[in-house]
Amino acid sequence: MSDTPWHHRPIAALAILWYLISAVDYVLTKIEFGPWMSYFTPDQIAYFTSLPLWINAAWAVHVWIGLAGAWVLWQNGAQAALLFALSFVGAMVMSAGLFYLTDPPLGAVTGQIGMWVVLGAVAVSFLFFLYARADHVRQRLG
Repeated sequence: MSDTPWHHRPIAALAILWYLISAVDYVLTKIEFGPWMSYFTPDQIAYFTSLPLWINAAWAVHVWIGLAGAWVLWQNGAQAALLFALSFVGAMVMSAGLFYLTDPPLGAVTGQIGMWVVLGAVAVSFLFFLYARADHVRQRLG
């Protein structure tokens, strides 16, 4: 598309990189990969490996649907905004569960750094959604 703005590819590449890093984190945590898990305390490992299924499902939606949205954005696909919206919802459900519905809550296990990481993931997901939505509007009007 000749009227694609200069920033489209860099933003899409950042989205792909962001969600690839998130996917690596997800997979290495789920398979309990020793070198990766060595960054966490025994209490943190016990916490992350005993999360309820619905929090794990929300985490998976956030990561994998977000990665799909990033790829669709790279391809100038119209569905990127919808995929990023679903990823954002997954991040919100996951964070609500981690902050308010687990015992102990995330902050008690990881301290503030864990909470900031999760809040950062939610914020970045929302920003990618906003960008993809604006991109979709630009494509429809352009």
